[in-house]
Amino acid sequence: MMKRIIMIVCIVCAIICFSMIWQTPSEAQMIQLNAAKVDSTDVKENGLAGSNIDNTTIITAKSYVIKEGGTSASIDIDTAGRVVIDSVLVSTSGTPWDMTDGQYSGSTVYGQAGEALIFGDEIRQHTDGKYYKTDADSLITVDRYPRLSLSTIDANAYGLMLVQGFICESDWTFSTKGGALYTSTSTGAMTQTAPTGDGDRVQTVGKLENTDIIYFAPEHSWVKVTAP
Repeated sequence: MMKRIIMIVCIVCAIICFSMIWQTPSEAQMIQLNAAKVDSTDVKENGLAGSNIDNTTIITAKSYVIKEGGTSASIDIDTAGRVVIDSVLVSTSGTPWDMTDGQYSGSTVYGQAGEALIFGDEIRQHTDGKYYKTDADSLITVDRYPRLSLSTIDANAYGLMLVQGFICESDWTFSTKGGALYTSTSTGAMTQTAPTGDGDRVQTVGKLENTDIIYFAPEHSWVKVTAP
């Protein structure tokens, strides 16, 4: 009797193991993205989470959210056919002026804000290590290495900043395409008119690409204006 029970248990275990080995791809619930496999429970495709996606599926959706632990990233394909991860363009197809409001592409770094900042603010690093809005009125409010804020950042909080690259901000009203951009005497702003006031600093920080899109590439020097 005992032998029969042991034999039955062995047969059941063998069936279970066989079914696990030969499960169909859809049951594997895996998605292959850039040669890395991610659980389908961590993938949201077109708003549907937990879809059974095997590693041979060709995905045609235009928006995804991939999570790893408590961290997530939004992956989109924009109207120009480019890959965008969390608003950052990562593919090279299309042109910079295809950007939409809030998008950017280039070299970025995290930094600590010394005051409240918004997207597109030109900022400088103070001696306390924090970043404040620039102002071309004086030496202490300009920076040889200015950056642009890439989000709304509260005072003393950390946020992403653009070191060099392209950025789109629909609120900008620059007009001369290809024209130079300068640090403005209005705090945190840029201008296409070089400052002329006595003691002002003239620093080129980039150029206008197309209406509300600029190429940010600051010169690491400035000229002091001396009134006659």
